[in-house]
Amino acid sequence: MSESKHKPRGWRLWVQRIASTPGMTAIFSHIVHYVDRPFLRISGGRFSLSGFLAGWPTVVLTTVGAKSGLPRTTPLVGIEDGENVILIASNFGRPHHPDWYYNLKAHPLATLTLRGRARPYLAREATEGERQRCWELAAQVYIGFPLYQQRAGQRRIPILVLVPQEP
Repeated sequence: MSESKHKPRGWRLWVQRIASTPGMTAIFSHIVHYVDRPFLRISGGRFSLSGFLAGWPTVVLTTVGAKSGLPRTTPLVGIEDGENVILIASNFGRPHHPDWYYNLKAHPLATLTLRGRARPYLAREATEGERQRCWELAAQVYIGFPLYQQRAGQRRIPILVLVPQEP
């Protein structure tokens, strides 16, 4: 397994430890998207406040709503794996999957903005052979993912691999 270039160090590791506690997760789960969206919009998808503070590599995922058919945009932690991007559908350890997961299952072609560049990606679930390696990469990037799995109980957190497509 290769070590992630986004492995937190120093004060960012401290921020991640605080952010992954149950109380802070409950708060962050309700506000982090609202805080990050303006920074991402102003910076053209290159900067998020949570990414700066915690060292999370933030991507912007735009999907088609599974029920509404309308565009849905969400900032997420995205782990680069070569050309692909790994997304962890942890939903902060809640007992149900996040809405964006259901959107990708219904409409796997999505737009992902990574370092200010938007391009189409095709989403698929990680295979059993990929799952452990992807999870280990994700846990290097954010120490909260293993804690979220504990809190999710019996729910198996989905891991999605987004593969770039030609525009």
